[in-house]
Amino acid sequence: MQMMRRYGVSHVLVFTPDDLQKFYWIAQIAGQNGTEYLTMKDNTYQPTDLGTQTTLLRLLFDDTVRPVHFTKVYDNGKGKIYRVNY
Repeated sequence: MQMMRRYGVSHVLVFTPDDLQKFYWIAQIAGQNGTEYLTMKDNTYQPTDLGTQTTLLRLLFDDTVRPVHFTKVYDNGKGKIYRVNY
């Protein structure tokens, strides 16, 4: 939130399923193990308990894990736009 505020971010865009498929690489670049945050069950991605604490996965799984500091303003099934609430 501090970084978004510093750069004046007002909205965030996430893509599904693209950002889910990239999540393992994002975690690896950050020096983390992606499987600690996101698993595959019955051919479907599911966040782990640790994963439900990450902003990106909260935005992608907003139907099961409520995002904090974000209000969804658009969703067409491929992309979601959220307004950032500081």
